[in-house]
Amino acid sequence: MKTNRYIPVLTIISGILLALSGLFLIGIYIYTGAQSLDQADQSLLFWYIPLIFFGILLNVSGAFFIAVGMKARQNPALQKLSKNLLFVLGGSLILVLAFIWTGEHRADQTREELKQQQQIRSDLHKIDDVQVKDLTVDGFTLNIKSTGTVHGDYKIEIIFSDIRDRLYQFNETVSLISDESDNEFEFSIDDIFRACTNGSNQSYFCVDNAGTTNSELRISIRLIPVDIEGLDLPITGVETSWTTSLILDTFTRNGIVEVEKINRE
Repeated sequence: MKTNRYIPVLTIISGILLALSGLFLIGIYIYTGAQSLDQADQSLLFWYIPLIFFGILLNVSGAFFIAVGMKARQNPALQKLSKNLLFVLGGSLILVLAFIWTGEHRADQTREELKQQQQIRSDLHKIDDVQVKDLTVDGFTLNIKSTGTVHGDYKIEIIFSDIRDRLYQFNETVSLISDESDNEFEFSIDDIFRACTNGSNQSYFCVDNAGTTNSELRISIRLIPVDIEGLDLPITGVETSWTTSLILDTFTRNGIVEVEKINRE
């Protein structure tokens, strides 16, 4: 009986704690609302509305616990109900704590994965330098230097254009397996200006029976990761780019661009 005498008291104490918790949640909402009145963005008033409902629920539950505990002190027949309420409350607390722990564990995992992803992204291969080699009026070689500690497959995209129009695009996937890499690609003038032969390109290089002097041929290069272990792809903002130019004197006849003079910018 001594143990049974404490059950109503524990029920009353539990009810008081529940009611205080409910008042605390309602107080948080009121405080947040007061802080948001002077701000342009008052969306917190909407997002914090569930606190009101949880607070009211806890207050009602607390009042019920207190009422049952008070009556159980006078009526021993209600002590079983009081005991069951304590069991339900204990089980609910265990479930809430388990839910919170699971949520925190998943949040920690997510933060760790994001941290690893960020580290991988910072160590990806990046273009360090681009050099034009073996430059003649017939063609040239592009040497692309990159460095990075994250190895894998990367796509090299090279676009040749004038100020407005794209003339030629080259794509190739390469495997970068060392921290420093050199990739060379040969391009002929005929390939770069092949778009002029069909007459559909509006580039000033393609105007038939006309020439250009000191005109810019822009070369835009991008290094894009396509298959990297530990990195979820595709993802924006991880490629690096480089732009260089050549200065040309040309003459176009029957859709064929003849380069008379070519220099590095």
